[in-house]
Amino acid sequence: MKKTLSLFAFALAAVMPQAHAANLSLNVIPPITVGSAFDVQVLATNVFAGKPADDVIVGYGFSVAVGDTAVFQYLGENSGPLFDDQSGFFTPPLVVGTATSPAGVGPGDFSEPLVLATLHFKALTSGTTSISISADLTDLSQGLVFLDEVTADPISARVIPTVSTVPEPGTLALCGLALVGVSLFRRRVVS
Repeated sequence: MKKTLSLFAFALAAVMPQAHAANLSLNVIPPITVGSAFDVQVLATNVFAGKPADDVIVGYGFSVAVGDTAVFQYLGENSGPLFDDQSGFFTPPLVVGTATSPAGVGPGDFSEPLVLATLHFKALTSGTTSISISADLTDLSQGLVFLDEVTADPISARVIPTVSTVPEPGTLALCGLALVGVSLFRRRVVS
């Protein structure tokens, strides 16, 4: 009996139309310089493609990963304007938000891209490394969760920003002083 039910569930899943997942991207808000804080927006487009017309988003959840933690430090997050941040109830770096409206977030509530969250980082040293988000769909608090669906849609995106080295103000002042000295020295030689 158990084997028959498993086969029936598998066959049903095979003939069901495939869900269309939203396109997610990470938008780095520059500039990124050593010692500075910077933000990365989590954006979603085509959110309701292939969904019933009356479906709504009730929440989202995903993990944040940094390739080389010597380059970037994850500081935290803020939910997008249509979501309440629930991350405090989960172990970081899990980012979780629920729709601010009890009715959920529908297609008429925003113009794309939909901002799910803004992630905050600090650049520790110059270099390049990845920042990625992903959802473990076996965890009920993760994925892009719609009211009319049994399972959440996957969340996955990656970006590789570069941290540039900017001279410190003391170094700039010393270079400026040297230029003034060179110009004064040239004036004396020319006179």
